[in-house]
Amino acid sequence: MLIGVSRVPGWLREIRASGTDPGVYLTDGLRLFRVVGTLAPSSGPCVHLEDCYTLSDDLYTAHELWEMQLRTVGYRIPVPA
Repeated sequence: MLIGVSRVPGWLREIRASGTDPGVYLTDGLRLFRVVGTLAPSSGPCVHLEDCYTLSDDLYTAHELWEMQLRTVGYRIPVPA
């Protein structure tokens, strides 16, 4: 879960409500990302996203997610345990 953001915009509340669990898909309207996982390093929480087009994966901070203005996609694929 993303934490430490005051005055959370609606799209970020939507992401928080659906969770940032592995298997959640996010979009900015142009690109599609899959949540691979979350990390909580000492510098703050990060979300590990995979770009579904390039298959590259990166860590994003809450501020970077805010700048990207991501929203959840209505379909989720369960990740095997």
